[in-house]
Amino acid sequence: MNGEQITAFLQEHWNWVTLIIGAVLLIGAIMNWNWRGLRTLGKRIRKRERLNEIS
Repeated sequence: MNGEQITAFLQEHWNWVTLIIGAVLLIGAIMNWNWRGLRTLGKRIRKRERLNEIS
């Protein structure tokens, strides 16, 4: 899909796209998802590696 096709799809189905995005955000808020998970995952991995080097 090129940019024109994506734009046409979004213009035609904007209500469904908005509903899906809203549902994902609502479920994430209810389940207390960590939206920055990949960033904190990298920090945890580096911390674990440092602890392994010390011991």
